[in-house]
Amino acid sequence: MKKTSMHSFSKRLLALAALALATLLAAPAAASANGLTFVNRTTANGLGSDTVLGVYADGSAIYAATDGGLSISTDGGTNFINRTIADGLGNNYVAGVFASGSTIYAATLGGLSISTDGGTTFINRTTANGLGGNTVLGVYADGSAIYAATD
Repeated sequence: MKKTSMHSFSKRLLALAALALATLLAAPAAASANGLTFVNRTTANGLGSDTVLGVYADGSAIYAATDGGLSISTDGGTNFINRTIADGLGNNYVAGVFASGSTIYAATLGGLSISTDGGTTFINRTTANGLGGNTVLGVYADGSAIYAATD
């Protein structure tokens, strides 16, 4: 992706996130009719920001990529702790997240941040470690293979 199109991509990504949030907020009536309910979580619950760019869930663990850090819940989303550059993230703007066991991968605007201790601390990988770019917009891992979408 060219640098000139990054701003446009970010605007489209935020527009899609806003649409998804609006859809989620509008969904409770229809969802309740099907036996489903939704609960909104915000910074009051520990999220790093009310702007959530991505989410990953594994059992009772929920990981929220926000523009204020990576927010982690181990109680099904009732409460979150927020991780930031102070914990080793490459940037507080986290565009995506993936987890496998105690390993968490955070796609940040400053590299790919990896935690092997359940999100307590992170190490950050950048172009110096072979990434195509330091702006990482998405991440997925399969076994020992890690896929990072970079700018």
